[in-house]
Amino acid sequence: YAMKEYRIKRIEKISDIAGKCGSDAFITDNSNIISYITGYYPDKNTYSVVIVLENGDIYLVLPRNSDFIEEVNIYEYETSAADYEKRSSAVKRALKNIILNEDIVVSCPIDISSGFLVDSIYTECKSIIDAGGLLEEVLSIKDEAEIDNIKDTLKLNTCVYDVLRKYLKEGQTELDIYNKISSSFNELSGRPIDFLSDIISGVRASYVSGSAGPKKIKNGETVIVDILPNLNGYYSDTTRTYFIGKPSDENVKIYSTLINVMDSIKQYLHPGIYSDEIYNAVNKIIRDSGYLGRFPHHAGHGIGMKSFESPFFLKNYRQMLKPNMVVTIEPGIYIPGDVGMRIENNYIIRPEGCECIFNYSMDICDFII
Repeated sequence: YAMKEYRIKRIEKISDIAGKCGSDAFITDNSNIISYITGYYPDKNTYSVVIVLENGDIYLVLPRNSDFIEEVNIYEYETSAADYEKRSSAVKRALKNIILNEDIVVSCPIDISSGFLVDSIYTECKSIIDAGGLLEEVLSIKDEAEIDNIKDTLKLNTCVYDVLRKYLKEGQTELDIYNKISSSFNELSGRPIDFLSDIISGVRASYVSGSAGPKKIKNGETVIVDILPNLNGYYSDTTRTYFIGKPSDENVKIYSTLINVMDSIKQYLHPGIYSDEIYNAVNKIIRDSGYLGRFPHHAGHGIGMKSFESPFFLKNYRQMLKPNMVVTIEPGIYIPGDVGMRIENNYIIRPEGCECIFNYSMDICDFII
């Protein structure tokens, strides 16, 4: 089976990390990274390790009889024993047989790899170099296959917002909304979908974020629905604000300010600009509209295999935007004890500017229940 071209390029990036670290090999047991490199996603009840040598050779340590056909070097270990210690010993033997010895320098993203793997490496090799920062930089720039995965996940967001426009009504609880979202995701995908969310209404919405609770939604309130489903290992992240009953003139003004941000910010989303400049542009529009101090959080962030990854649009965080980063923009205005609103879309940074990949309506009329 010929390895897909985009996966070959990913392997080149990972082997380059090993080289930049001055190491002989890159090793991790993080399931998302194993899938990113090889296309094999380990079962939750099994254990696997991927090894990428500086020259680009790949080894995949996985349980015997696993269903995997990509062109990588496979080292199978026996899983007949359910005993954790026996399985651990088998994996350690595999690592020693493939690469580990006292002269080897290994790079590993320590923060996302297991303690078991780090301990195994530490006792068998010359030294470990943390590759987390370099890996994060590589993963912030998506290939087209990853972008397609994120677009597929966004289809779930679109369908759920359609469902909520028909479902929401006064008297429901935030938990009712959460359960409706969960069942809709599962029905749409045909399997259970993991997702993160902020579902907050009324005064609770004025305090920025929170999990769904037993509070009932009332006439005159806003409901912030921020949803982050994960489909095939990739997140999307979008937000819409619903109005229960006719919004007040002040609430219309707040919402219009957020729309102004979304319309204006696209001119800033291009390669070469820095992340703090994005934050400053969003904050300036909100401040100049009369809401100084009412925007207490970041202006957006990257998404991918993690729901919150670089670049981060923060006042004191500076990272240059590059082509094929996938980011969110999420302005919000919050009047503590009164009302809160937020809108969020997803964008690809392209060489010529940006591409919005979540074009769901932001028209206030579509969100008045």
